[in-house]
Amino acid sequence: MAEITAAALRARALVLRAEPGAGKTTRVPPALASALSAQRPQLWMLEPRRIAARTAAARIAEENGWSLGAGEVGYQVRFETRLRPGTRIQVLTDGLFAKRLANDPRLERVGCVVLDEFHERSWQIDFALGLLLELQQTSRPDLIVVVMSATLESARVSEFLGGAPVIDVPGTVFPVEVEMSRDPQTLRSGPELTARVAGVVRGLMDGPGDLLVFLPGVGEISAVARALAGDAGARNVDVLPLHGSLPLEGQARAVAKGPRRKVVLATNVAESSVTVDGVGQVVDTGLARSLRQDPGGFPRLELGRISRFSAIQRTGRAGRQGPGRCHRLWTELDERMMPESDPPELLGMELSEAVLALAALGLSRPEGFSWIDPPPQGQIESAQAKLRALGALDAEGRATKLGRDLLRLPLRPQLAALALEGLRRGSLELSAGLAAVLSEKDVLLEPGQAKRLVAAESDPLARLWLIDDRSASGAEIDRGTVARVRRAREQIAKAARGCLGEGPAAPRRRESDEEESKYLLFCAFSDQLARRRRPGGLEAVLAGGRGAKLSAHSACERSELFVCAKATERLLGGRIELVVDWASAVDKEWVLRRYPERIERRRWAAWDAEGRQVLSYSSLFYLDLMLEDPAPGRPSAEEALPLLTAAILDKWDSLIARDVGATRLLARLAFARRGDEPVLGQQWQATVAARLAAGETRLEQVEKKSWAEEIAASLPWDLRADLDRDAPSHFVAPSGSRLPIEYPEGQAPFVEVRIQELFGLREAPRLGTARVPLQLRLLAPNFRPVQVTQDLASFWRSGYLESRKELRARYPKHAWPDDPLTAKPEAKG
Repeated sequence: MAEITAAALRARALVLRAEPGAGKTTRVPPALASALSAQRPQLWMLEPRRIAARTAAARIAEENGWSLGAGEVGYQVRFETRLRPGTRIQVLTDGLFAKRLANDPRLERVGCVVLDEFHERSWQIDFALGLLLELQQTSRPDLIVVVMSATLESARVSEFLGGAPVIDVPGTVFPVEVEMSRDPQTLRSGPELTARVAGVVRGLMDGPGDLLVFLPGVGEISAVARALAGDAGARNVDVLPLHGSLPLEGQARAVAKGPRRKVVLATNVAESSVTVDGVGQVVDTGLARSLRQDPGGFPRLELGRISRFSAIQRTGRAGRQGPGRCHRLWTELDERMMPESDPPELLGMELSEAVLALAALGLSRPEGFSWIDPPPQGQIESAQAKLRALGALDAEGRATKLGRDLLRLPLRPQLAALALEGLRRGSLELSAGLAAVLSEKDVLLEPGQAKRLVAAESDPLARLWLIDDRSASGAEIDRGTVARVRRAREQIAKAARGCLGEGPAAPRRRESDEEESKYLLFCAFSDQLARRRRPGGLEAVLAGGRGAKLSAHSACERSELFVCAKATERLLGGRIELVVDWASAVDKEWVLRRYPERIERRRWAAWDAEGRQVLSYSSLFYLDLMLEDPAPGRPSAEEALPLLTAAILDKWDSLIARDVGATRLLARLAFARRGDEPVLGQQWQATVAARLAAGETRLEQVEKKSWAEEIAASLPWDLRADLDRDAPSHFVAPSGSRLPIEYPEGQAPFVEVRIQELFGLREAPRLGTARVPLQLRLLAPNFRPVQVTQDLASFWRSGYLESRKELRARYPKHAWPDDPLTAKPEAKG
């Protein structure tokens, strides 16, 4: 310990890498604390979990013969404190550090801060490291910072701390025999995983030492415990859970050596933060649930493989107190698919707490903070938007008075705002209770009881009423959680009153508890306002445009508007959906009255496919959330133009086909521009469509217009000249008749003409730059086809003479001269 203490005092920063069993958590803090000055005698040690903070403080007290919380050592976790003002060694959860720093920016009485289990890389521990570095570089160059872990990237952390020395401490780790499975890893929770784990544990119950079983979550722990209940009773073995939401006594029972052999079913809280006495065997599923949040702050628990680093940590639990065995429920192939290490939690979390803490310290641009792994800019901007919605930040990103007050409460910003809004309105007991309910796990063992037992249209309020026994009896409630909620309510109310300063408390509001509760929840979660897509339905849309689905268990069954008080992302039907577990009804008048600056009446136009027309609509919006069904009306010509134009373009081919003149004009264009650019490109079509749509709102009005005229008018003058020259619309026969020329796609242009009208014409005219001869479809006097030719001279020489014999007999009144080239053409019969 002398080398560690001397290095820390000399460099003011130290990276300590200690193997499991080395005693870093319990022995390093007292050694460092004994070397601190009388002016700054306190040592703070940050732990990633409540269970780790409690256990570490208790072990330090036990090893040194001190009384926990009486003077030398104590701990503080959320809603639970065992400290005195002069306690020298204070073990804290890492989430409390930023809040303490907001109240004491220079850490006046603190000589050393130890960051334990840094390898877990919680976002709070990353944030704390950056805060400590900046504090060292500004007002506290004398502050000692020690980063400890069983395994970490020591060189990188050392460089981040300005070249801090690195000390490796060997531990007393006993050999652990590792046994791999022959069966592939089960990557889903459920009966298959339960049966597999229970089967392995049954086979090991009679082996040496206690068993530590790593499972991904509380649900799996409960399922395996039920499966093992009969075998454990028959073999006189205790099956004990170990997870972060257990009360302290339950955690202590799982961790301590008991009178009988035990099987401890644990989440990854037992991976590195806690030593479980008596463990000789480990069963590792290789699974864990990691918490990730989207930029809006909605969490998603993802079940997946642990990293190889975590697997090593879990294996080491079997060798803490003697030789052991680790049974890995995965194959060597599975192991090759495991990531090397876990990504920093900071990169997948909502950062409003961190951004608010930085703003309170005067850093309004969080991107300039000393992050060891900088978060994406989008995460920072989203956090700033949420804080502005609460009134915690001003337009320049500085912390407001409310923002600084929020940091004084042991809650995330939204829940702290809920408590303080109640304080302002004289409803602190109510708001503190709601915040406490939302900060803990569900007190109901079966969520559907909320709407069966309480008609509250608010899930948090339904829980609060059940806790206070104000509803029908018969609810199945987790009494341990109820006790924690009640304790938290007292702590929140006490902390909130501290924000009053010397001012008087607000008078008690007269509204009913139900209306007041729903209003308070609306104020806290105003950025998560939602509206049902249809009355009574579960589908909804949130401010911001995201879709969500209200849980069928929710007590909020009728209200059109509600806020999402608890929501999680889940995989449903092969896609990730946002499920609103807890909601609270909102009165539209509250929205209009509370946030008039976010309200706007908007008018817009939309295409009505059924009516084949453009309609205009207007509605009231909260940010981008529509608060009422839109009322249809008649649009202006300017509103209708782009939508009607788009509808014309969408049905272009079928609409063109209705207008014979337009069809012929396009065919002429295609012939005249053969081999050149497209006849009517997208931009040209859009121009024509806009000309047709101008001044109209309905498609039937457009259909009545002359499309040929509009198309012709849209053509450039040089193209129109080329068109008349290269693809004339009509053929003027020698008889003087103007006959329409057809231009079928991929074929020669043709004209239908009676033989008598061509007397005197020696050759068919040629069209276009390619000089394509016009195809003549020769007709009898009754306008029935006789012959088709592009070589008129050849027809006069032979074909005419052959046809003349038959046609003259049938049509004797018509001219059938011997020499058609010298005969006078006839327009009529």
